[in-house]
Amino acid sequence: MTGLLKTANGKKVFPFLKWVGGKSSIIDFLFMRIPTRGEVLVEPFVGCGVLFLNTSYERYILADTNRDLINTYQLLQDDPDALISELNKLWDPDFVNKDAYLKLRDEFNKDPFEKSLRRSSIFIFMNRFGFHGLCRYNSEGLFNVPFGAKSEKLPDFDDFKGKLMDFAAKSQKNVEFFCQDFSETFAISPKNSVIYCDPPYAPINDKTFTGYGGYPFTLDDQRRLHCMAKEFLKNNDEGKVFISNHSTEFITELYYDAACIDNFQVVRKVAMHADERDEVTEILATFEGGKVK
Repeated sequence: MTGLLKTANGKKVFPFLKWVGGKSSIIDFLFMRIPTRGEVLVEPFVGCGVLFLNTSYERYILADTNRDLINTYQLLQDDPDALISELNKLWDPDFVNKDAYLKLRDEFNKDPFEKSLRRSSIFIFMNRFGFHGLCRYNSEGLFNVPFGAKSEKLPDFDDFKGKLMDFAAKSQKNVEFFCQDFSETFAISPKNSVIYCDPPYAPINDKTFTGYGGYPFTLDDQRRLHCMAKEFLKNNDEGKVFISNHSTEFITELYYDAACIDNFQVVRKVAMHADERDEVTEILATFEGGKVK
């Protein structure tokens, strides 16, 4: 077991993005297994980047298939002042309503996946004020998350700017962002990498959300990820791979050969009403070089 990371002020660093399945609430648990410092941390499904923000590795390889997410991270890395200035134009109570949100969403969908300060600022705004921070596209690549059912008070921009600057500052040294499939990320990972995988989860039922980019993450993709983890560790005593997922019969059978599997409870917060937000069991599967069955 590794000790918990202590940040400069002794507190967790929270991401600026909301993210379904984000690990902010359970990061202390993850750090009971995942080293908080080392040579290389690889995240093929980086999401909101909470592990990146709360660890101290010499190098980071961070990837995702969501082009808007990676474009935003790259712009924030390259010129945070420009992106923050553009976002500040939207930080107005007049935009925090359904009609204004839908107009911005229409503008966003005119040029799918174009890389621009304006598009990334709208992406961040919709993440803040869309329904529960969902990031979802249809099969044509159009963002289709509705306005949040409940109005939200506009956060103080200086406070929000602080989160953006924290991310930008952390990304300045030995951090690479890639928009690519997880197989490509495994392919460029050094042997001594710690790889943390937080893929779209295997479904618990037919309502489970399994895709973020207009296509589902299938059970075959889950199998492919398992095979990729084993292949990476084949003849590699230096690496470690950690994979999060739902605790379902399919997943527990798939990860039969993990060095260990930890189970823990998580409250899902995407449901409209609080009494519909069920507690579910998740797993963290650990695969270690030299111990792959």
